[in-house]
Amino acid sequence: MRDNDYLPLQHNAPATVQDAFNVATTAALYDRIGVAWCAGNIQPEAITGQLKNFVEKLYKNRDAILHRRVGVYVWGTNSIGKSYATALACKALATSGYSCLWITVNQLIDCYLRRDDFKFDGEPLYQRVLGVHFLFVDDIGKETNNQNIASLVERILRERLQNTGRYSATIITSNIPYPTDDNRAMQHRYGEGMTTLIRRSTLSRLVDDQETRRDVVQQLATEIA
Repeated sequence: MRDNDYLPLQHNAPATVQDAFNVATTAALYDRIGVAWCAGNIQPEAITGQLKNFVEKLYKNRDAILHRRVGVYVWGTNSIGKSYATALACKALATSGYSCLWITVNQLIDCYLRRDDFKFDGEPLYQRVLGVHFLFVDDIGKETNNQNIASLVERILRERLQNTGRYSATIITSNIPYPTDDNRAMQHRYGEGMTTLIRRSTLSRLVDDQETRRDVVQQLATEIA
């Protein structure tokens, strides 16, 4: 039975991201959800501007997103804080009872290729990829740039979309622009199948303003609210 067949009870859940961070947690939780790399400085006040808005909206509308079984494509230039913001969101959601996993695209590929013996806490890590409520996949586009790997990334994301439980969402970060008719960078790298998958399975996206970087990332699209 997968975690994402059911929603966690929320009658006593923290009301805000800040409240979620006031709940005592352990190092084991950070390890299990994949954010131990930033556990020493993962705090809500470290995220500002529109990235803060994104995290707060994702947390506030968590059940609505899970009911729709879609995701968010977060894109922008390097070093604007995408990875850190999604790690913060992952921790807040896990504190509120949701099963979560934050993983880089290269880790995702590794655990797929070794899905029978790549284990964490005694279970195949890939089963958690399919079974968590919120899967955060970081740095799509930074994997090995060859056709076989590109098709593998599409296969994994499609399997996550098609083989999860009733309540799931996949949050993707990338420096590749969201695919549109005018921007075909994703299609050039991954092909039409991946482009269609992203456009059909992501609810919205964030867009980086390269001039002011961290603080000017467009607001999460209103369909989440």
